[in-house]
Amino acid sequence: MASIKLGKKEIPLKLTLMAMKNIEKQIGADISKIGEYIQNAGTTTDKLINVVGIIRHMANGYVAKHNADVDFGIIEGEKLNFYDEELFLNVFDVSDFEQLQNALYETISSDTTFNVPDGVKLKNSEEVDVVLQEIEAEKSKNE
Repeated sequence: MASIKLGKKEIPLKLTLMAMKNIEKQIGADISKIGEYIQNAGTTTDKLINVVGIIRHMANGYVAKHNADVDFGIIEGEKLNFYDEELFLNVFDVSDFEQLQNALYETISSDTTFNVPDGVKLKNSEEVDVVLQEIEAEKSKNE
């Protein structure tokens, strides 16, 4: 599960149906158009504000899922508080843009079928499947 770091605090992200609905409302289009929405936002500030808004919807998606799991008795624990827009706009700045954008695309790509725009690297894209490497090594020995 993707997350963002805010100082020492890690904020998990979840693309729930409500988060998708709120994101589509924000971007005024289908969620598949999210890359275009961010890239065509105008100034760097506009782009960052848009990404922060989308990330907040995903962070609140995680909160809503957690709280629903508590309500249904699936997990034990305290309910979490939702994040408001002003909080997110005040704690992130331009140096956070890459982290936020990567977390956004990682969350979407892990929860849906989504084409990640060129030039965006996901954390998971660099992971190596050790078992697959072993199988391929055995195949090479036998050939």
